[in-house]
Amino acid sequence: MWKILLVLVFYCIRLNSQEFSDYRMRYDNFEENDIRAFNFLNPYIQKAKQEKNYRELAQAYKDAISFSPNHKLYYADSIIWAASKTGDKDLLGASYLTKGTVFYFNHKKFKLALDEYLKAWNYLENTKDEYLYYKNLYHIGVVKSYLGYHEETLDIF
Repeated sequence: MWKILLVLVFYCIRLNSQEFSDYRMRYDNFEENDIRAFNFLNPYIQKAKQEKNYRELAQAYKDAISFSPNHKLYYADSIIWAASKTGDKDLLGASYLTKGTVFYFNHKKFKLALDEYLKAWNYLENTKDEYLYYKNLYHIGVVKSYLGYHEETLDIF
């Protein structure tokens, strides 16, 4: 009996001492919408919450979007909340960009996607991260084109 208890204690200590990258490595090869990833995502989320590591929490929520078939918007809102706790404008802009992508690709709600991309633009228009800058601008252009704002789209592209 004491051996079982010892193994359980060791296992619990091992789980608590994991690095955040260890959690991500365990679900890295799962397919999109595979809920089995939450066996590793939920402890990752809990650890980030306990440590008040909002940057990692935002990453965990972003990963959760990929594996959640039905709650993508919930996790997108959670990313924005966690990112707002960091004070990092790039992370907050990227979070709004992610939420816009959920509206665009998963829900086909193009006006709502554009609204989120424009919120992201408020944080990213002066970023030094060129990738984020152009990624957001590209998404704005694509959605505006789809919605029929062709003149504005020409200026963007």
